Amino acid sequence: MPVKSTEKIKLDQSLLLTGSCFSEHIVQKLHDYKFNSLTNPFGVTYNPISIFKLLQQALEQKPVERSHIIKNQGIYRHYDFHSDISALNEDDLIVNIKKAYQLCSQYIRQSEWIIITFGTAMVYRHKQLNDIVGNCHKIPAKEFERELLKPETILNAFKTFYETLKKNKAGFNIIITVSPVRHLKDTLELNSLSKSILRMVCARLSEAYDNVQYFPAYEIMMDDLRDYRFYDADMLHPNDQAINYIWEVFQKSYFSDETIHFIRKWETIRNALQHRPFYPESEEHQRFIRNTIQQLKVLSTKVDIKAELDILEKQLK
Repeated sequence: MPVKSTEKIKLDQSLLLTGSCFSEHIVQKLHDYKFNSLTNPFGVTYNPISIFKLLQQALEQKPVERSHIIKNQGIYRHYDFHSDISALNEDDLIVNIKKAYQLCSQYIRQSEWIIITFGTAMVYRHKQLNDIVGNCHKIPAKEFERELLKPETILNAFKTFYETLKKNKAGFNIIITVSPVRHLKDTLELNSLSKSILRMVCARLSEAYDNVQYFPAYEIMMDDLRDYRFYDADMLHPNDQAINYIWEVFQKSYFSDETIHFIRKWETIRNALQHRPFYPESEEHQRFIRNTIQQLKVLSTKVDIKAELDILEKQLK
């Protein structure tokens, strides 16, 4: 079981999550329980160099690198961004990228917590640009060289990002983690080596910086949940049972007793909202709705309950 953090995530704090797709599982949980959070404003990003580059460019509001824009099958995309960020012309793509930068910059500056999930240390360098890309966008493999990042390369990139972050805000915590999702296209052997490099980097970062902590999502999946019943049908991604288990461990590590108490109460309300009665107009169900509304109003000082209240009030007869 991970060591409990002395710094606790509070319900009224903001969180920015970025990195591999595993971070999106955690942010969905945060959204479910009314946390103010944003995940992957640039789309899913797997390698740490691209993650740090995008965060830093957002902080500094750097101009969009037009040299990294490509047109493939009539769609414009950028090598630093996920394919979700695309457009039918170059100008619209730049507008979309600038919006992503602005949103990310806003969240970085207001967030007390930044959670970064590393997916792989295997990267692709565009030969002509001589630059590591975040996404190859199905461009022919001959355009790229594959390379395995050295720990020092990642550590230096983090240091540059961290120093920029300190100049732009005070009082923040960073949680780093390694995605348990295996990258089998790199072969099992290289995936294992890649994850080892990322784990080593996380250890060194958490030792070097007081406000950087490591959460062992990778170890939980590989050791506590070492059975294929915890995986989706593709045998790569954790299923809902595994995600719920990791979420429970995350709560115990980072949430205060008060926050956990709220989550338990909100779970009751969420279940009530999902309830579908046979006889909505029955006195029993109407009493159930009124009781749930009262429970909601008790929590109105902690979170925004307007949407849930509207749903229930429309059911009153």
